[in-house]
Amino acid sequence: MVSPFSIEKGLTICQCAVDGKSNEIKAIPALLSILSLKGRLVTMDAMGCQRTIAQQLRESEADYILSLKDNQGKTFSEAVDYFQQQQIAQKPYLKPDHDEFGDRHGRTVRRRGWFLPLTSETKHLGSWPDIQALLVTETIRQGHYSDTVTSDFRYYLSS
Repeated sequence: MVSPFSIEKGLTICQCAVDGKSNEIKAIPALLSILSLKGRLVTMDAMGCQRTIAQQLRESEADYILSLKDNQGKTFSEAVDYFQQQQIAQKPYLKPDHDEFGDRHGRTVRRRGWFLPLTSETKHLGSWPDIQALLVTETIRQGHYSDTVTSDFRYYLSS
């Protein structure tokens, strides 16, 4: 099932049933073509992180934030490398644009986020339609009754 959700209206706009994950990629462009997206910000999980979808959004005069995972190969590795290079270049360290702590559900969570404008040095990232920035989030978790700490980074492409 592919279903666009409007945060503004608080509801699912429409739905399209699909057979399997591979057909989601085919259903997304069809759904986007029937929506009025001009001036909107569209977010998608990694399934929708496709250059053709990004191009369709830009042609519809919408902006995008697409979740990037390692199935994007060179684009993903370049995003990770770029973030790590910026951490080294920004001495003493690259300060997050967002940093918050939460203490719920039996664990302490720290969430940090970085907004990194792109430069001409980012070859594969620059091939995405009208890409402007790389967004990076880190989630650090520790259970109240555990010494185990986990850290997860997520990467997003933004027009």
